[in-house]
Amino acid sequence: IHGGGQDLIFPHHENEIAQSEAATGKPFANFWTENGMVNLGGEKMSKSTGNLFFIEDIAARTDPEVVRFYLLSTHYRSPIDFTLERLAEAGIAFERLRQPLVRADAWSVEAGARPGGSLGGEIAEATRKFGEAMDDDFNTAKAIGHLFDLARVVNRALDEGIGPEGRAAARALLDLGGILGLFWRKPA
Repeated sequence: IHGGGQDLIFPHHENEIAQSEAATGKPFANFWTENGMVNLGGEKMSKSTGNLFFIEDIAARTDPEVVRFYLLSTHYRSPIDFTLERLAEAGIAFERLRQPLVRADAWSVEAGARPGGSLGGEIAEATRKFGEAMDDDFNTAKAIGHLFDLARVVNRALDEGIGPEGRAAARALLDLGGILGLFWRKPA
């Protein structure tokens, strides 16, 4: 797997391929993950122009998990316009996604727990769709959409008083989010 910015495809990545394959006689990479540019104020974020944020500054203002969620909410090949307003909106959306986990205390449910019956079928369907999205060129934006669908299922189960089953459904949401590096810590 080789990554880099789309602006590096030519000539940088092509030169890497030529040099490495000439030296080793083996393919350089099987998968390429060239990311879209991060834009700030309509221009490409770049340290050479001083048009940038430092992660330390962002993390001092915003939960790092929200930053991760924000970045994952756009397909990695697509450009992303970074603004503090959009980051704040992502924080609200992330909280909507995390709230069913808090309601069910999903962190205390055994990993891998799954409910049965129709609720188990809905979890299986959401898990399948999540996997398909990830298999579709690492489409994290679409996968997050399926997490929101699953969050609605969990909320409905909790609203209907389906105690252990709802908690197991919340654990399924926690486990899927963990694949993306989300929900890595229980909220204080």
